[in-house]
Amino acid sequence: MLLRTIEAVGLEHKRVFAMSLLVSTDTSLEPLMPPYPVQRFTVEQYLEIAAAEVLGDERVELLEGWIVPKMVRNSLHDGTVDLIEQLLHKLLADGWYARSQKALVSEDSVPEPDVAIVRGTPRDYFSKHPQGSDVAVAIEVAVSSINRDRRKASIYARAGVAAYWIVNLQDRCVEVFDSLLSNDGKAQYSRQRVLKDEERLEITLDGRECSLTCNQVLPEPVSGS
Repeated sequence: MLLRTIEAVGLEHKRVFAMSLLVSTDTSLEPLMPPYPVQRFTVEQYLEIAAAEVLGDERVELLEGWIVPKMVRNSLHDGTVDLIEQLLHKLLADGWYARSQKALVSEDSVPEPDVAIVRGTPRDYFSKHPQGSDVAVAIEVAVSSINRDRRKASIYARAGVAAYWIVNLQDRCVEVFDSLLSNDGKAQYSRQRVLKDEERLEITLDGRECSLTCNQVLPEPVSGS
């Protein structure tokens, strides 16, 4: 039904139609709304749109039903993502791997964390996206997106992701959310910490503990800063 609606606007107008679905936002998803009609989408509808390549090369993700443009990346952000991936490849036990900037499906969202520690192997996700229960840690690297990334904590908690890290490059720290609890049927992280320097970022994989320090996942400070 959704694709038939999109086809009805004509091929030459597909991109314009798709862009009209985007919700532009800075620090939150609600109540800031664009001054024109928008529609919330289910995960199924969003995946259908993505599969049809209606959005072209636009970098977007579905957050709480809204199709939201992703933040613009820079070399500091991308280099930090690469650094974390490299560290995790050396650290993770068999049966887990690091997955970068790829979809994770929840009940109302399809975020694309900068890095996720995912159960299994890439072959397990040829025909499906991982869900929260498949993810030990979701990691976002924040340069200018810190407010949006903090908002994502509730999304990852509801998805059932065991732990969530925000690698905060501006303040040179890692914000850690963990200890999932259900409150009136709503999952949320019951513990939030700000870790720095040689404090350890703990990862639990099938009962096995491993860790990194904050300094390991942060780029070296710029001289004179």
